[in-house]
Amino acid sequence: MNNQFTENELLDSFYNVIPYLSNLFDDDVAFALTDTEKFILVVNGSRLRFSITAGEQVPAGGAIRDSLNSGRVTIKDVPESVYGVPFKSYAVPIMDKSRKVVGVLTLGKSLEKEMN
Repeated sequence: MNNQFTENELLDSFYNVIPYLSNLFDDDVAFALTDTEKFILVVNGSRLRFSITAGEQVPAGGAIRDSLNSGRVTIKDVPESVYGVPFKSYAVPIMDKSRKVVGVLTLGKSLEKEMN
């Protein structure tokens, strides 16, 4: 059975695990996985929904692009006006053995509870 979704074994591992991660959170969360150029996987929450799909390019100016460029974790608050629900974005760079950034795992955590 071929479980290869990208040309990178490490990214494929994240691809296989991400659908299970939302079970670890009480809050509404969403996940996205990217390579260095485009989205590979998007898993939306119940209300927190990213308006992107797999295959779309990673835009400039966001937490994901910041993590791709810096190789560091980037945390940003995203206002309700962007996706209809306020959330905190956690973009974590994924690095290969040589410490080269090959992608980003992003968690979006709804801030609705904190806002009410």
